Amino acid sequence: MYNNYKGIIDYINSNKDLNTKVSWGTLSDYFEHVKEKEVKLPSLSGDFFTYSDREEDYWSGYYTSRPFYKNLDRVLESALRRTEILFSFARSTRLLNDLVAARQTLSLFQHHDGITGTAKPFVVDDYGARLLNAYRICNKITISAIRSLLDMDSAFTSTRSRLAFNTVEQNVVQDGAMSFVLVNTLPRDTDTVQVLAVNATSARVTSSKLGHGEIVQQIEPHIEYGRVRFNSVYAVFSAHTPSVSLQTYTLVPGAAVQPTRATLDVYNVQVAPVFHEQYYTREHTEETCEEVILGTERTGLALNCITGRLLWVLRDGVKTTTEQELLIYPGKYSGAYLFMPDGPGEDQINNTISRPRMHIVRGPLRHKAVVNFRTPVTITYTINFVEGIEGDYIDMEVLTTLKQLGDLTMRLKTNIESGDSLFTDLNGHSIQQHRYKNKLTVQGNFFPMPSTAFIQDSKTRLTLLGSEPHGAASLRSGWIEVVLDRRSNIDDLRGLGQGLNDNLPTPARLRLLVEQRIGARGQQEGEYVVEFPSLASYQAQQTLLHPLFMASKPLAGKSRKGKGRSQLMNPMPCEEELVNLRFVNEDTSLLITRKLGSPARYPPPVLPIYIRDERSSLDGL
Repeated sequence: MYNNYKGIIDYINSNKDLNTKVSWGTLSDYFEHVKEKEVKLPSLSGDFFTYSDREEDYWSGYYTSRPFYKNLDRVLESALRRTEILFSFARSTRLLNDLVAARQTLSLFQHHDGITGTAKPFVVDDYGARLLNAYRICNKITISAIRSLLDMDSAFTSTRSRLAFNTVEQNVVQDGAMSFVLVNTLPRDTDTVQVLAVNATSARVTSSKLGHGEIVQQIEPHIEYGRVRFNSVYAVFSAHTPSVSLQTYTLVPGAAVQPTRATLDVYNVQVAPVFHEQYYTREHTEETCEEVILGTERTGLALNCITGRLLWVLRDGVKTTTEQELLIYPGKYSGAYLFMPDGPGEDQINNTISRPRMHIVRGPLRHKAVVNFRTPVTITYTINFVEGIEGDYIDMEVLTTLKQLGDLTMRLKTNIESGDSLFTDLNGHSIQQHRYKNKLTVQGNFFPMPSTAFIQDSKTRLTLLGSEPHGAASLRSGWIEVVLDRRSNIDDLRGLGQGLNDNLPTPARLRLLVEQRIGARGQQEGEYVVEFPSLASYQAQQTLLHPLFMASKPLAGKSRKGKGRSQLMNPMPCEEELVNLRFVNEDTSLLITRKLGSPARYPPPVLPIYIRDERSSLDGL
């Protein structure tokens, strides 16, 4: 290669008629010459989304196509990260080949017809089987590492189970006395609300850890993905887990001191008699129906008890309007790649003849509302009452079972004066500003949302965080909209060769965070600005993408109880991320961290703030 280029350079330099001189150089040499010549290069702001290959054919459909597998990809990604970290601490190479296989499977799915959801059905099934097998491998390695690190005498099993690659993950009902462990791989202490499915209403969670304090807990109905289970209940408890740690707990059935039982309000549904026996239950009719309000002044929301719509959210006493719509965009030419609606979205809440079934659970630890719209959507809202970031946002689990053709979206119409701007992340890290353009079609104004989208004005920012990728848009000032699922019988002539009609029930987890700006700043219409996620939204994103792992085992008479274990001397600084601790060999692991960019004009999360000093928290690894 060098000799070839040298021959070309020598020929040009020796031929004076070409009026050209060529020399070897580096990028630094090039830019030095640019500075000397005072060349003013044009600059480009923004990105190249949304791509169009001809006319009005915008490739904004694949942002959401086959969301079930996009979700499964994120589940495996989190499981693999957790496994890498624990495997590095356990320092055992016995299952290294399995770990490598899981890495390869996750990499395989990043193919441009894998994560995009644009492969043939038989290829998608193969992807799904591989992803599930890799996920199970990660859980097996994780449990092996737990047993090694805690010096336990028997193996654990995960408290959640997925029967097949095309089914949703569900809670495993715990029977009898159990010992269980919580694994936190985040570099900060966390206060979280955890859930166990149990078969005894008197079950209580205990911990022998000194200084742990009273564990706040409640017993509530077992409602999972909108379905009510009558043979089990949820034991809900608060858990404090230090950074990068394993903490042990015990589940005791028939405890002398029983947890508080949550109250239950139901709308547009008649509950089973067993609920009246187990909970203080109130059935509401249209005559007694009022606005359903959950939460506190710190974080709250209101629902319309007749339509089920989310009306407004509350944060630190400030109310933000969030009028909710569930829309179907019909599109006879939409396909796996292309989103091509025939017109405006049709609100499915107004089109629903039957009123939504609503279960409202209230207890000392959390409030929860399960709204079954009797359409393709069931939404579960949860507000937790704990210190730290978990008490600042609203959890929204959206289960979609799309059977009709079209693109299903959720839109929130707020009173935020956001103008024509929408901000989404590009890769989970950097934020890109997008502007609504009247000259483009609706599909040209949808953008990829890998995990974060927000709108804002001079006072308020509203952020939506997603556990999997979505398409997102802001078609009017104050609106924010995410695509939940898509279905089409048409081939859009971009390579798949068929429609997109193999939809599966898909649980999307969204988090809604409202923040008030410290100090006002006017943003001019059409102005491009550089933004970052706030520290609070970043912390909420991390606990969403990397939730605690929980595993349990029967508590036999004299079986040894683990005492827990922490791997960090101190939590890492709040502006640093522990990306991974990747096992290389018996003597080496690759530590990957990242410094965060964050605006100082939003309140920091309520958690201990650590700054780096001469004694790094990583010294304790």
